[in-house]
Amino acid sequence: MENTKIILGVLATPFYLEKGSSIRVRSNLVTLGSVGYMVDLMTYPVGNDIKIPNINIIRANIPFYKKTSAGPSLSKIYADILLLLNSFFYLLMNRKRIWYIQGEDCEGGFIGLILAKVFRKKYIYSMYNPFYETLKPYIKNRLILKMFKVFDVVLEKYTDGVITEWHYEEERIKKRYPDKKTISLPDSFPADEEIVEELFNLKSEYIVYSGNSKKYQGLELLIESFREFKKDDKRDVKLVLVGDISYVIQMLIKKLGLEEDVILTGIISLEKTNYVIKNSLFCILPRIIDGPPGLKALHYFSCGKTILATNLSCNHKLMEHNKTCYIVDMTTESLYEGLKKMTENTNFRVRLENNVKSNIAKQMKFNNELSAFISSVCG
Repeated sequence: MENTKIILGVLATPFYLEKGSSIRVRSNLVTLGSVGYMVDLMTYPVGNDIKIPNINIIRANIPFYKKTSAGPSLSKIYADILLLLNSFFYLLMNRKRIWYIQGEDCEGGFIGLILAKVFRKKYIYSMYNPFYETLKPYIKNRLILKMFKVFDVVLEKYTDGVITEWHYEEERIKKRYPDKKTISLPDSFPADEEIVEELFNLKSEYIVYSGNSKKYQGLELLIESFREFKKDDKRDVKLVLVGDISYVIQMLIKKLGLEEDVILTGIISLEKTNYVIKNSLFCILPRIIDGPPGLKALHYFSCGKTILATNLSCNHKLMEHNKTCYIVDMTTESLYEGLKKMTENTNFRVRLENNVKSNIAKQMKFNNELSAFISSVCG
């Protein structure tokens, strides 16, 4: 094994957790491993160990770090500095056997670029969302946000190749850097078709929201709109909320008398989540604050489901109104009308769903395309 070429992956997020960037990285690693590449993934000490063929997870030595929630913080800066140092010393010991470096997401991307320049290695940036879009919901200072825009330019300009999550980012980078090698690889979400619906007591028709219940996600708007929808619902359609739903939202459900109509699954596995999504009527993105496109849109689409979404630019980036989704204004009345149309107009909903399946088939890349991309970048 001494002469085996290894990819060094750098990931500045807890791994593995069934959410956000962690799911994206898992999908990326599964694809790399399936075509025979060996990856040493340097990441935080936080997360669950999982077995992926040809993947070796290395936990950086970052004392006292336990943060698993999203968003910037001083502790994240501390963790990223130590992740950089851990990766640096790893490369000192393994420089000859490392083929190229791959940085995952924003912070991992920047750390990976620094390492690649210092050790003169080829570098691939696996971009989920740009720094600027990722931090926009958390940082209101325009000067600081402009600084992160500069970081985005540096990452995109000086990488040898870019793996994007969705085609619109690949097109944007190609327009700015025509000679840049890029590839778009949508996530894959493992499914378990053996799960029985009784496990979740899903005996009625239902619609799905999967994710957290932070303010920007718009669950209050969704619950209030769903109450209006239930007043003239003749089909006994349920609303299924998958994930860690806050006490505030649970109390709102109780206050509005929706305990029998809203099903809370709690945090469940990715496979079980996929089962719930695939057997739903459609899925919902009720977000009320703009930001980077959410992974859940790709998740819904990968399961072949259309989406009812609010009118935000982040939703327009991944979806086409009246083609792959139905977009409505961020008001109780508009979302109510959307719920009514998507539930009652079966032909409309099925047409959108068929477009989703057709679009996903066109966007998915085969494994040999990823191999060709890596070879063209790294030789």
